[in-house]
Amino acid sequence: MSEENKPSRNDYVYPEQMKVYKSLAAKFHNDPFDFVWVDRNQAQSFVERFEISDTSKPSVIVYYAKRSKFVLIDDFNEEAISNTLDRVISGDAPYKRLKKDE
Repeated sequence: MSEENKPSRNDYVYPEQMKVYKSLAAKFHNDPFDFVWVDRNQAQSFVERFEISDTSKPSVIVYYAKRSKFVLIDDFNEEAISNTLDRVISGDAPYKRLKKDE
């Protein structure tokens, strides 16, 4: 098994979420998306900065760094995430501005 395909700790701890991420990564492999997993319990400033209000369930953030804007997807399911990524690609995503550091 190559290092790239080797299961990570997250594959065992979050199997359903990782299954969704891997499916989306395969679907959008030709698009300019990177998928990153952040443990909100270890990154409180991340939670605050991206205005994640319900920390009891997984969320997805589409972040456009060049413009400092993002889309928060609170409904963690493959269809909702895929639809939002399609809207990002088409230019119709409901972006919010990232709050500036104080």
